[in-house]
Amino acid sequence: MKFEELIKKIEDATNKIESGKVSLDESIQLYEQAMKDCKECYDILNTAKGKIEILNKEFKDDSNKEENNSNDEVSE
Repeated sequence: MKFEELIKKIEDATNKIESGKVSLDESIQLYEQAMKDCKECYDILNTAKGKIEILNKEFKDDSNKEENNSNDEVSE
């Protein structure tokens, strides 16, 4: 499931629980599912963070290579 869909499910569950119109048992079930959805969101965010860190490292490595190549050309 997509991150945005999970957030929507969590918001819907929160609204239902806060409305007071659901039973205690249903509130607990909604809360339990919302916590599972939160964990999935956290996992998605951690994966995205890892990808961004890799991309940033690759960009820095490429920038350093280009800078070194430019310096080599200037010194020739």
